[in-house]
Amino acid sequence: MAAQKAREMLKDLCGSYRIPVDVEAVAQQHGIQTGGFLDASDIRIGALLLENHKYIAKVAPHGAVRRDRFTLAHEIGHSLFREGSKHHVESIAKREREAEDRISEMFAAALLMPARDIPQLIEQIPSEGPWQILTALEKAARRFLVSLPAMLLRVGQVRSRKAHSITLLCLQYFVNRYTGRSPRLRVLICSRLSQEINMRTWYNRSAEGLGLVTSQMLFTQWSQQIGERGEITGGRYTLDREGNLVRAGQSTLDWRWEQLNLSIYDHGSWRKQSLRVQVASCLYARRGWHKTQAYIVSIIKGSSSKKGR
Repeated sequence: MAAQKAREMLKDLCGSYRIPVDVEAVAQQHGIQTGGFLDASDIRIGALLLENHKYIAKVAPHGAVRRDRFTLAHEIGHSLFREGSKHHVESIAKREREAEDRISEMFAAALLMPARDIPQLIEQIPSEGPWQILTALEKAARRFLVSLPAMLLRVGQVRSRKAHSITLLCLQYFVNRYTGRSPRLRVLICSRLSQEINMRTWYNRSAEGLGLVTSQMLFTQWSQQIGERGEITGGRYTLDREGNLVRAGQSTLDWRWEQLNLSIYDHGSWRKQSLRVQVASCLYARRGWHKTQAYIVSIIKGSSSKKGR
């Protein structure tokens, strides 16, 4: 609702709003200055700062345009919790900070990718070839000028009339969010393209615990290839039928049968079950990226526990 109101304010000022949404204009509506960068030593990708009684949204230097747009939208979301120097959340406990962060993320996704446009987009995504599915998602991300992970997040938040039998995972290498230890390839995003799909997995789940063997192999081989120097050229990678690391393309990205440990919604509750499903995985890395920056998109084809028996 807040994102919709922000776009309506933009429409009142400009007569209309276009896709991609002018996020800097929205920031200005909220009295937030933009264009500044965080110090190079700052580990944050963005921050909302109060300087001389004015809010300034800053992003990390040398970031990609798409990432910076989402970061700026995220910081606008944080501004909804503030009035002058006062923060509306009384407690600054970790749980409250995490809740505010999730709400700001949802605001950013809703602002940059309006709900009215997403159902039609989902209905245009093909249901068969994994390369065609990825190509459609990448095209949508370019249209909204957001990153592919942001697009994956958003399509899982909006309902569509098309009964897709596809679940999208985005995995990245990070530590366990609860313990702060055990860096692993873990689930960052899980999006079901249809509400009729009754299987999913959860944020922070490791690829190993999930049983995503191909994704683990893909990540390991790519990590060994780049060593300490980082990704040299940038691009998309997958594994061929012999298990070799290759550039991802229509002829190389293919389905593989895997036995995954998923959660199934049954009689009003989620329960764990091992299912045999088809999976296709593609690793994305920009030039200079290391293993904590690359991400894998895994497409799971299958919709119900009956198919896994």
